Amino acid sequence: KTGGPSAYQIFFDEANQRIGLKPTAQGIRGCYHAELRGRHGGRRIMAFPIIAECRLVLPYTLQFPLIEVDPDGILILDLRTAVANPTSVAAIRKREAAKPKIEDGPQPPART
Repeated sequence: KTGGPSAYQIFFDEANQRIGLKPTAQGIRGCYHAELRGRHGGRRIMAFPIIAECRLVLPYTLQFPLIEVDPDGILILDLRTAVANPTSVAAIRKREAAKPKIEDGPQPPART
């Protein structure tokens, strides 16, 4: 919907829990690269610095089924309607299951 630019400026509206993505040219200060991802033209934006700055807690990769573009060309992503990416959830569960449990640690020898 934004023409597939190679980078975006990212804004966060804390009151409405919305993220705004404004298309921009790569190399501009504060922009984030949007890399092509997958077979269907999706893009991934690695935006950890802005997430940390805004103190957002996002345990999973998110998908935004409902998006809108405002008159200024800013793509609006609503965190209230976002859903966790199933692949991300499965990977985290698999990683958690592989962690050794405290009970599974070395046991003292049994006394006879």
